[in-house]
Amino acid sequence: MTARAPASPPRRQVASASPYVHLRVSAGTVEVDGMPACVLGHRLATPAAGDPEGVFVEWEWNGERLLVRNDRYGCYPAYYFASPDEIAVSPSIPVLLGLGGPAELDEMALLLYLLQLESLQHQRARMSWWQ
Repeated sequence: MTARAPASPPRRQVASASPYVHLRVSAGTVEVDGMPACVLGHRLATPAAGDPEGVFVEWEWNGERLLVRNDRYGCYPAYYFASPDEIAVSPSIPVLLGLGGPAELDEMALLLYLLQLESLQHQRARMSWWQ
């Protein structure tokens, strides 16, 4: 008996495993796949003038503009890929890869993430010193 690796799931099956929005420009029109509007996580009530707080990611495509927001520190995962004629957003990297996103490592993005993480650790250390 020979063991076989499972077949890769079809592209649509992978893409529907987690929420996403995928916009493509084709022949002058925008094709929308996935969820045009989505709110994930927990948003806290904030004053009208303040930035939203909590742990969340949200997006909304209104037919002309895609608005994507996440919590201040990026605690709720949100990833994207973009090119001149398409953009996709999801909390799942495998979904973005299934939609045709690049699989190469973005070294600059990784560097910026690590620098931000280090900065947050220093802030936490200073805060605990005062408490």
